[in-house]
Amino acid sequence: MKDGLGCARWEASLASARLEAGEWSPVTLDEVRAHREEILAVGRRFGVRNVRVFGSVARGEATGSSDLDLLIDVGSGHGYFDMAAFTLAVEDLLGVFTQVATEGG
Repeated sequence: MKDGLGCARWEASLASARLEAGEWSPVTLDEVRAHREEILAVGRRFGVRNVRVFGSVARGEATGSSDLDLLIDVGSGHGYFDMAAFTLAVEDLLGVFTQVATEGG
């Protein structure tokens, strides 16, 4: 992958394949809260802090095809690969497709 767009397309196609294969399950805000300390510990490993939930899970409107949207802050010295590693670790922990965003975009 030469650019971020190529990586994003690859991640989206992988997530779509996992969704179709039944590897993802819906998640509720209560389930995310139950794993709060684990999510924060994963974040510390990858320089991610101030993890917030937004989107359909936060609104209580998630369905079986919904993802988990997280707004994060990334510490200095950490970048895209740390964000990707954090995302994959949260997906493994919760069993739900996860997307992360930063306030700066």
